Amino acid sequence: MQITLSQEQTQVLQALVKHGQYPSLEEAINTALLLLIDDVTLPDDDNSANYLAWAQETRNKIDLAR
Repeated sequence: MQITLSQEQTQVLQALVKHGQYPSLEEAINTALLLLIDDVTLPDDDNSANYLAWAQETRNKIDLAR
């Protein structure tokens, strides 16, 4: 999938990387997407539970890296 960002969105991401908050644009976008997961209700099954556990573990790793 390709996503086109506005100039302002691109500038925000580039500034975050430039100031060392993220090692790459991809990592900044990944973090933003992980934050959106909190707002999504997923079906209640084993795959969702595993995914949510993975997402939380990833958030913790990102926080630690910061």
